Amino acid sequence: MKIRKLLICVIAILLLFNHSILAENSLTEESNQMQEKEMEKLTVHDLLEQHENGTLSDMDFLRALGECEVFTSTPFGELETGGKVLFVVPGPEGIGYYPVFSSVEAGEKYFEGCGRKGYILMQGSFQSQLESINDIRGEISKIIPVQIGIIIDPEQYAVTIDPSMMDTVLELYRH
Repeated sequence: MKIRKLLICVIAILLLFNHSILAENSLTEESNQMQEKEMEKLTVHDLLEQHENGTLSDMDFLRALGECEVFTSTPFGELETGGKVLFVVPGPEGIGYYPVFSSVEAGEKYFEGCGRKGYILMQGSFQSQLESINDIRGEISKIIPVQIGIIIDPEQYAVTIDPSMMDTVLELYRH
């Protein structure tokens, strides 16, 4: 009889403990889902601010950035002074960073500062823009010996994705 009561107590304790763990896991999952929804509502500018302030890790920044709307232009364009050039931000060791902008205004300010004429800014998700840029990297390298990476808002934040990381970031979006 005492063993039976002891077993019932042990089972009751185990059930309570298990219920407590399940409730905690459920709360954690709900919290994670809420954080993901909040991240989806953020603009590129918000994400850049949080990343710059250290409140958003590199991986969380990249995950959230994938669906955000950004702006790019064609890689080659004309200077106001004449001549066609590749519009990338020079980096170390033969790297050229292709500019991506959080707003039309940021793109216009950048290209006006570079003296570029006759450009258009194309809008799309960061992921789709990254895929497009990735598709033309090889073609650009055939014309000019440069490895293409990405730079986001070069005049304000200058967050870069090196050429060696492009495939890794694209793979992140495919999963």
